[in-house]
Amino acid sequence: MLPRILAILLITLTFCGQSAEGARPRQEILPGPLHGSLLDVLDGDTLSVRLHVWIGQEVVTDVRIAGIDTPELKGKCARERDMALSAREEVRQLLENGGVVLSDIKLEKYAGRVLAHVKTADGIHIGDHLIAKRLARPYQGKTRAGWCS
Repeated sequence: MLPRILAILLITLTFCGQSAEGARPRQEILPGPLHGSLLDVLDGDTLSVRLHVWIGQEVVTDVRIAGIDTPELKGKCARERDMALSAREEVRQLLENGGVVLSDIKLEKYAGRVLAHVKTADGIHIGDHLIAKRLARPYQGKTRAGWCS
């Protein structure tokens, strides 16, 4: 599955005017936008989506929303678990009636998952929305703060 995703992303990069020549997969960024549909909300900051990447070509992948950290469903305290359920439900409600749009897509450190900025079809930035609702925190890849204090 991962080799097919990489191949399609490389093809898409080529047609978006970006050269993948000499770049390593984790360094490449697909600017997008890529349009797709929501398959599932795994947690507040991870989605499963079907993306239309080329004529007659679709990819199913998990996407971690860039720039945010949400509480974990298997959190350390009841407060964290409750917030995690609220964050997941908020994302479901935002995306239930429309498509999903990804931009600045790159491979995430976990196999098979990508990291991307995510918007609703009508332009709501999911990460910013969750931060405004206090269901997420800004996150730039450093140590995460706990949710139980």
